[in-house]
Amino acid sequence: MNGRIQGSFKGKKGLRQGDPLSPLLFVLVMEYLTRCLQKVASCANYRYHPMCKELRIVSLCFADDLMLFSKGTQQSVKALKDTLEEFSAVSGLSINTSKSQIYFGGVDSDVKQSIMRDFGLMEGSYPLRYLGVPLRPTKWKAEDCGIIIKKMRQRLHTWASRHLSYAGRVQLIHSVLLGLRNYWMSISVLPHSVTKEVEKICRGFLWGWNGNRKCCREFSLGWDIRRGRLLLQVGKAGFRNGLHLHAFFRYLLGDLNHAHKSTVHHDMTAPLSHYYLFTGHNSYLTGNQLSSDSSTQPIINALHRGVRVIELDLWPNSAKNDVEVRHGGTLTSPVALRDCLRAIKDNAFKVSEFPVIITFEDHLPPHLQAKVAEMVTSTFGAMLYCPASDYIEEFPSPAALKKRVMISTKPPEYHESHHHQHQVDSGGSSTKSKKNYKPSYDDDDNEKDEDDTSYYNNNNNGDHNQNDEDDDTYDDDQDYDEEENVVPEYKQLIAIHAGKPKGELNTWLADLNSSVKIKRLSLSEQELENAIKHHGADIVRFTQRNFLRVYPKGTRFDSSNYNPMLAWMHGAQMVAFNMQGYGKHLWVMQGMFKSNGGCGYVKKPDFLLSSTIPHHIIDPHNPTVKMILKVKVYMGEGWHSDFRHTHFDQYSPPDFFARVGIAGVPIDRSKMMQTKAVEDEWAPVWDHEFEFSLSVPELAVLRVEVQEYDTSGNNDFGGQAAFPVLELKSGIRAVPLYNKKATNTTVTKPTARGGDATMDDVDLPPTTYVRTGVAGDGETSKVGSRPA
Repeated sequence: MNGRIQGSFKGKKGLRQGDPLSPLLFVLVMEYLTRCLQKVASCANYRYHPMCKELRIVSLCFADDLMLFSKGTQQSVKALKDTLEEFSAVSGLSINTSKSQIYFGGVDSDVKQSIMRDFGLMEGSYPLRYLGVPLRPTKWKAEDCGIIIKKMRQRLHTWASRHLSYAGRVQLIHSVLLGLRNYWMSISVLPHSVTKEVEKICRGFLWGWNGNRKCCREFSLGWDIRRGRLLLQVGKAGFRNGLHLHAFFRYLLGDLNHAHKSTVHHDMTAPLSHYYLFTGHNSYLTGNQLSSDSSTQPIINALHRGVRVIELDLWPNSAKNDVEVRHGGTLTSPVALRDCLRAIKDNAFKVSEFPVIITFEDHLPPHLQAKVAEMVTSTFGAMLYCPASDYIEEFPSPAALKKRVMISTKPPEYHESHHHQHQVDSGGSSTKSKKNYKPSYDDDDNEKDEDDTSYYNNNNNGDHNQNDEDDDTYDDDQDYDEEENVVPEYKQLIAIHAGKPKGELNTWLADLNSSVKIKRLSLSEQELENAIKHHGADIVRFTQRNFLRVYPKGTRFDSSNYNPMLAWMHGAQMVAFNMQGYGKHLWVMQGMFKSNGGCGYVKKPDFLLSSTIPHHIIDPHNPTVKMILKVKVYMGEGWHSDFRHTHFDQYSPPDFFARVGIAGVPIDRSKMMQTKAVEDEWAPVWDHEFEFSLSVPELAVLRVEVQEYDTSGNNDFGGQAAFPVLELKSGIRAVPLYNKKATNTTVTKPTARGGDATMDDVDLPPTTYVRTGVAGDGETSKVGSRPA
């Protein structure tokens, strides 16, 4: 008591089975027996069992189950018997002959009979069962392993009364059924027929067979030719003309069951200016805009994501004899231009066959421009598209430019110096006026911040005259002799001429709209916001024939992005994004360019190409609802296999909830609405419906997020997905969730999948996943999706 011996006490009724001291006394007694048996090994008459000699094993004891081993001789068996009799005399415990048997291997029959007479035991037959495991001197047979199949079927019978999700069944298979199999395989080699039967049981349980394959024959998946859709048929349809239930679920959860159209289906014969282009900004940077490395890998990654416009900043190297790509005026490291061009050539058309446009921000003197011309020509060869004349009156179509590469930059030009007369230097000598060479870059790094002077301040007309020398001067202020001409081979490469407006924007736009020549105009996100306050309709008209490129403001040092909708709704084709960035705007961009099979070209809505600019786009006061979108998020699954069990909560399963919203024009934009959090569940069932009224569904993107609820308010990210509304397909759909950088991976590992949500056809009962429906223009269509 209290850690000390306090004397003794008397048990009046003695010790019985179940008394607290009984197990302790039994262990003490069996310890004595074990030591007695170990002494047998030193007897001259005892010989070890051949399989136990190396390990010097005489006995195995687990509770009151005792196994004795010896060589098959009368002397060895007699030594064991004598020890047991001595133990019985001391402890009062004796062998229960009705529950004990003796097993032989390779022993003569006469010796067998003599040993059985001495011990008073009957011979047992193999397999010998010890602690529930069958043992035999040879390999296991199929009948020896019947206990495995029996135990598995008992488990299935217990689980049959429960409603288990797909993820729950997967978890039970791995932790219970396969755990049982693995335990037996750690003892001996299972026969092939047994492993096949185990796989069959697991497969059947996963897809709901419960070990009875007959139930699969009650369903088949057929093709309705008249309606052009898959039908799940009930009845004994067999397997010839359809899919059994197992195959149906594989199809449902597989890559063939996309939530959006996966092929190019837009008209690709219109001019390039009639399309939105998937556009990158500073495509060579691996991270932030100030100190990250420059590399070809971000370019390769962007092209593999479907990006069609790559931006490169061209600068002389330190020796002024070669060209490098870097973000000027920062601490970013350089990368060789030739390496960037080679990376573009090798990866340009792996995802899409439609043209790639390379925009140069050119900070080079003429002799290096000539070197760039040589690099571009030698790298791309026949892939390079060079127009026949300096200016083109209409852009070719994407279909006409398949697997072609185009260059876009501001053409180099000369400007007269401010003093045209002869000048006299301090020494009295006469000097001729020189022409100052102006580099041809289309600079988006020197754009002004909101508080600085810009093209568009807040005066009455919204315009501001810009100094002619604002950002078009060469950094070194080098002068070149007037006889040095513009490099013709460099100028001939330029397929899309770029520039920035000078003077009043409305005048500049009016001149371009009336000109037969077409150009590319670049504005920062802030400049665009200011411009559309007074010139929104003019910008839309401009983008019907010309290109408008919008780029992030210069203060986005962290490579963040902006809302692309303002640019898209005014017809801007090149909305440049930091593809190495993150956040919801990048998710919307990725979602938008899932359109048209993910080829990087999306046809602009017809109302942005007509002569009459719709009032509700420029000034949305009286919206007209064209579509009602209904989305029912049913369930999600997959996180249990892609995350550690403690990733979301240290001591309990996660509490997932889903968020659904619309990214679109201001009249369609909605706050993210959410379901209730489902507590302690890796495969949550939300069964929640959302409804959205859309006036411009052509520019609407459906957003789905999954988060894990945290009482602190800092919810954990579980995945996200975005889809263009008009591209969604009807039916039951499985939608993979993406990570914060919108790459096709899970949140924790680069090449894995995240959780899933699904959508169900409005004409079918909500049996699985997510249910959505779209109604508009007097007819009903269906939409669908899931997180993986």
